[in-house]
Amino acid sequence: MWKLLVRKCINTINDKFSPTNKRIIDLSIVVFWSARRTLVESTTAALQAGFPSTRMLRFRLNHVLLLVLNCLLLMLLLSQNNFKPNLGLLKNINAPVDAVKNSHESFEDRQRLFEQVPLREDPPKAVEKFPESEEHEPPAPHKPVAPHGFQIDLQKLKEAVNRLRQVKPEVNGEDGGDNAHRQDVAHNLAKVVHPEDEQDSRNPDASNDQENDDQESGGQRGNNKEAANNERVLPKNAKVIRSTHYKGGYCVAYNYWKPDDKWNTSITYVVHSTMPFIKYMQELVEVWNGPISIGVYMPAPNFDYDATKEQNLSFMEALAKFESYRKVKETGKVGIHLLFDRPSEGCEDFVYSEDQLSTDYEYLKHMYDHAGHIPNYPCQQLRNVARFGMNTRLFVASDIENIPASRYVERMLPLAQKLLIEERRKIVLVHRRFEVSELVPMPRTKTELKILFDKKQAVEFHKIFYAAGHSIPYLDEWFKVPEDLEKGSVFSTVPYTNGEWEPQFVADSDAIALHDESFPYPHRGHTELGYETCRAGFQFAVVNDLFTLHPGIKTSASAGEKKGAQHSQRHYREVVYRFKRRMDRTYWKTRGQCGEFKA
Repeated sequence: MWKLLVRKCINTINDKFSPTNKRIIDLSIVVFWSARRTLVESTTAALQAGFPSTRMLRFRLNHVLLLVLNCLLLMLLLSQNNFKPNLGLLKNINAPVDAVKNSHESFEDRQRLFEQVPLREDPPKAVEKFPESEEHEPPAPHKPVAPHGFQIDLQKLKEAVNRLRQVKPEVNGEDGGDNAHRQDVAHNLAKVVHPEDEQDSRNPDASNDQENDDQESGGQRGNNKEAANNERVLPKNAKVIRSTHYKGGYCVAYNYWKPDDKWNTSITYVVHSTMPFIKYMQELVEVWNGPISIGVYMPAPNFDYDATKEQNLSFMEALAKFESYRKVKETGKVGIHLLFDRPSEGCEDFVYSEDQLSTDYEYLKHMYDHAGHIPNYPCQQLRNVARFGMNTRLFVASDIENIPASRYVERMLPLAQKLLIEERRKIVLVHRRFEVSELVPMPRTKTELKILFDKKQAVEFHKIFYAAGHSIPYLDEWFKVPEDLEKGSVFSTVPYTNGEWEPQFVADSDAIALHDESFPYPHRGHTELGYETCRAGFQFAVVNDLFTLHPGIKTSASAGEKKGAQHSQRHYREVVYRFKRRMDRTYWKTRGQCGEFKA
């Protein structure tokens, strides 16, 4: 009887589902074989115990009923919960993206699949990153407005803005100037509230009490600080850089430069930088017809001293370096957000005047030519800071050295608004990336790029250094599509089956997660965002004609990257373990569909 029942259940499952999915068959066999073994063992034990025949019959019937119940539960699981066989588990999930070329799907098949991309749920949500802990369950998705560990306190925001509006630096009875600038900065800088500040928001007097306690227990340091403050005189046309606490021991100052409001419906180019690399923003503003949000890691100021003191020389020189790019600032495209190590006295306001900044442009031009590697470079934090500081809904997370193709925004913006905003397709729009020899001029169109590509003066990004992380299939077909300089279009969807792939894409910020700030530089800081986007159920649509270019063809890791990797290698594997665990807990429905994320 039990053999007939098992055979019937397995046949039912095979008829209902694809016979190629051996996992379902194996699962059913395991379930029924386990139940049958339990039945045999229990019967043997009953006989050895000398149970009467009537009790033996009842005992066997109970286990037959248990067997039937197992069968029904399994069938209910497979049919009622919309269970879909995951054939991706049977594939080689470690294969690079190039392996797609050898699959049974043709390029035309990939194009047809784009029409089947599902829509996002209404309203679109993004999964919040949360601290790794066994006590925490995955939180409900919500809009990514701050990294995990942060939250918005609207009451404190209003109080901060009102306090700053009441402060008017005066010199000899005259207005210190630029009040509007300080109000704009306060409005944008006070919006991220650290959990340490929650008590202050509930009790307005808490910060004052804490400050009094610090002064009483500060000893000689407090006296020195008070003496230094007494010596300060607010400069004419004073400006205020308001910094707030940021997770991980940093201070952040948003909108040191603020882009014009006319760009608020465009696409923001989100990048990170150190001081030696901000020179690339000159070329970016020439080719990017939209806002650029830059998170910059810079020397920390010393709030114990005013702007003219030697203790703030590095900070003031960094500000002078920014102001030396006056033409870039006048475009109104660039927003600069400052991140620096949190001083021992905490994050405070820094008052200065542009009259105090150096104007020796020859010195400023070469000031960072020989700058060394920065240990513990907060790459992920800078990416998120730049994203918090932007004012648009659409964005592309890139690198400051990557120069976009001509008319990128003009062609991409209508396409992104239609697919991502209006239709709410659950996709991201991927552009291709290339490296160009420094001996030739940068191409601006796909036609010019193809000429250099044929001469091997342009290659796919990191083709020599790390092709598995950046190669995108169907490159020859992509080049054959006639170039359209007026509008963008989708070339094809590409499956994300390689956990090493690091795509750069245009996306809806309301739907895409933030960068995971636990990843140390230079370990897979952007790969993790692409992987999480795949695990969240998004598809990757490669666009026609649009690309970014990196000057120089990379053949090996830089000295800074090697030092950074050595410095963080000790705890990096633990970071990857926690990341994988969070992916499986948060996106359990897509387990095994995006390849294996490698350390």
